[in-house]
Amino acid sequence: MEKKLYRDPNNRLLGGISSGLGNYLNIDITLIRLGWVVLFFVTGGFIPVIYAIMWAIIPKENVTAIDGTYAEPTPTNNYGCLGVFLKIAFALVMLFALFIAILIIVCLFLLGLALIGGIINGELTLQTIDMWF
Repeated sequence: MEKKLYRDPNNRLLGGISSGLGNYLNIDITLIRLGWVVLFFVTGGFIPVIYAIMWAIIPKENVTAIDGTYAEPTPTNNYGCLGVFLKIAFALVMLFALFIAILIIVCLFLLGLALIGGIINGELTLQTIDMWF
């Protein structure tokens, strides 16, 4: 039987990527989540983008009941102390990344407004741009 990678809705924190990877690779989910947190700091905050892409690409596993019909996933809460800490750390890392992304978008928007205003008022010319560089 061929192994397939699915998002696991039973042990998910956000999208079920970590639990799906843990099931696919036969690795403890806690280690996968610890890896996400470590990679966040190693890559300079690029990991949430990769996580979002994986969330969009990897299909969710269909949970079936005993009679073969679809059943809603029931989350299991068998986390130890480290698991709870990693869940909180992972959520904080994702919130921090979202904050930074919003901050960058707002700064670029304000910079664009300033440039457009300078062009309209005639204060921004090619000579002043050359002076900046």
